[in-house]
Amino acid sequence: MTVDPETALRGTTIQVIPTPTTGFRLTRLTYKPEGATAPIDLLAENSNGPYSFLMPNADVTVDAEFTQNLYTLAFDLGYDGLVVTEQKTLGNTIIPPQTDNRTGYTFRGWSDIVPDTMPAKDLTFTARWEINRYTITFDTKGGSYIAPITQDYLTPVNAPDQPMKEGYTFSGWDKEIPTAMPAENQTITAQWTEKAAPVQYTITFNANGGAFADSTVYKRITQEAGTTVTIPSDWTLSRTGYTFGGWQEVPETMPEADTTVYATWTPVGYTITGTVTGDGTLTLMPANTGAAQYHYGDIVTIYATPNEYNKLTGLSFTAGTTTKDIDLNGEKP
Repeated sequence: MTVDPETALRGTTIQVIPTPTTGFRLTRLTYKPEGATAPIDLLAENSNGPYSFLMPNADVTVDAEFTQNLYTLAFDLGYDGLVVTEQKTLGNTIIPPQTDNRTGYTFRGWSDIVPDTMPAKDLTFTARWEINRYTITFDTKGGSYIAPITQDYLTPVNAPDQPMKEGYTFSGWDKEIPTAMPAENQTITAQWTEKAAPVQYTITFNANGGAFADSTVYKRITQEAGTTVTIPSDWTLSRTGYTFGGWQEVPETMPEADTTVYATWTPVGYTITGTVTGDGTLTLMPANTGAAQYHYGDIVTIYATPNEYNKLTGLSFTAGTTTKDIDLNGEKP
């Protein structure tokens, strides 16, 4: 503080110049003439200065008081409205608040360099954060591969398709797949239920009087219930005197029981043509209508009747290119 002049006559204007050091402010400025009962407050007369008084007819004592300034130190943590605020004086130690407790983020420093001690001004610092990335790994326990999911904290997680494993049924994961990425790496493990051994059933194909090409009279198809039944294309059947008409009611898929289906046959119709040489008649029983009415295995009775004065001298039977004479003593052709 400067007092000018320090020695003066009565009535002289005395200038008082208070000069606070950095970090301080003037909080009291008084002068007291010798013999006065109380000091006179110069700040009350003019709080912002300049400060002066007229020299009385006495010595004067000038007294100034300086108080440390308080400065605001603020740390804006940048989430949930959290701001840590302190009042500091010049030179006070600065200790930043804890920054390792924000879930899912990594602290990357403050918006400016934080000094070790408080300067003579207010300070505000804002935290800088980087969002973390985490990975969900899927252990399928021998099932089909599922790629891990790596993404930022709290971003939506799309659940993958279910894995597959031969001989097993997927029964779920050991923990629920989160809908948003959690603040930790996770391993989620598949759970499996072993499938029961498949039950097989058999369809027997009965040739029903005929035979397959390899001379067997039946074939079998054995497979799981519900699977498509396909008759092999190389199955061929034959039966003398019959035409194969297909199978009876072959199911499209294997039923849950063994079953038998039968071949169907259509008899081939034949005609018998009688020719008489000489004088006589030839009669067939059943009677010949001219249509293909005779079938393989039918019994046909032939009546060969010579007219008067004639006798039966021979009888033959021709089938295709084969001719056979019939024994007149009753041999059957």
